[in-house]
Amino acid sequence: MILKRQINSFFHSNTYFLFSEEELTAWIIDPGDVKNILQTIAGYRLEGVLLTHTHFDHIYGLNELMEV
Repeated sequence: MILKRQINSFFHSNTYFLFSEEELTAWIIDPGDVKNILQTIAGYRLEGVLLTHTHFDHIYGLNELMEV
């Protein structure tokens, strides 16, 4: 497993990713900027999203992300 952190541009909050290089899968923890997230997980199959809490800075892109 690989853990990666990304700082969101709008609110400067953190989004984390867990990648499995063997299975080419990804989990997103506390998503924010969907455009950047989609670039980060390109080439991986999204397995799920984990929300540690529901503050706006982590859920504002969730609806768009669910359409992918």
